[in-house]
Amino acid sequence: MNYERTATAESPITLDVVKDHLYVRHAKHDKLIERYLNAALLLGEKYTGKDFRVSTWKVTADYFFELECLERAPIDAITEVTYTVSGSPVVVASSTYYLVKQKQWAEIHLDTGNEKEWPTDGDVRIGSVTATFTTDPAEYAELIVPAMLQHVAWTYENRGDDSVHSAKGIEMSGAASFYDRFRTARI
Repeated sequence: MNYERTATAESPITLDVVKDHLYVRHAKHDKLIERYLNAALLLGEKYTGKDFRVSTWKVTADYFFELECLERAPIDAITEVTYTVSGSPVVVASSTYYLVKQKQWAEIHLDTGNEKEWPTDGDVRIGSVTATFTTDPAEYAELIVPAMLQHVAWTYENRGDDSVHSAKGIEMSGAASFYDRFRTARI
């Protein structure tokens, strides 16, 4: 399966909030702090396997059954499921499926009421099934801000150190103590 982020909201923290946290009162380091903020955002999302901002995603699969485990979290809603027939996308009726939200992932299940089935007239080709969905980190938003502030502050204080832009930097900064509370388990 292939995941593609198609739209993203702003970072949960602004540059002004980070500068206040760092007690930086001048604009001389704004670009540097912005880079550290963006790095903390991306590394935090990668480390936890969760989105830190409201996002829209498109996942491409070969078969409908592959949609049973969507590895992005937390999924708020399924916008659309499509499949390809004769090279053209066809939308699957939303009454055919439903979303099951889990702590670590989400699942799209076939609604078995009224003997519904996934469409079978689709093309057999790679990437013929797509699902579009939105994620919303509201359930753990209160943990994101202090963790990111901790990570940016540590990175700012240790600029020049090679470990600041890696998972090791997350652990050394103390941000992992916040992130581990909602991190997706990877087996």
